[in-house]
Amino acid sequence: ALDAYLAEAGSPVTAAVHLHEDGRGFSLADGLIAETGSVILSARLPGARRCAYLADSHFVLLPEEAVCESLGGFLAAAGPDWRRRCGHSLTLITGPSRTAAIDKVLVLRAHGPRRLVVATAPLALLRPRLDDDLLRPAVTP
Repeated sequence: ALDAYLAEAGSPVTAAVHLHEDGRGFSLADGLIAETGSVILSARLPGARRCAYLADSHFVLLPEEAVCESLGGFLAAAGPDWRRRCGHSLTLITGPSRTAAIDKVLVLRAHGPRRLVVATAPLALLRPRLDDDLLRPAVTP
């Protein structure tokens, strides 16, 4: 599916997100927290958070160098000026949303994708396929 995303988007890919009418969403991510399996999306990648809420199946691609052990590790690697590089917000996606706000009945996927698929690849392999503006790393390996 990610190969199809890259093929459909053209080369180099210039948009951080593609949301299809059939419910598939493809986005780039700023990082991944190994400790929790959480994907990090930031305001740096325009539209990437749309997939986090609107796609039925969300496919995420990121450089393997952006995998950090913990959120603290991500913020430390991003450095003190992370807000300048990442924008005004970070969205962490760990799995389908859950709420029990109505009559204390657990509801899964009140918003967000039913399926989250994450793929990593070495930055050297991604660089020829993605626009340089999308590859400005949020974290420094």
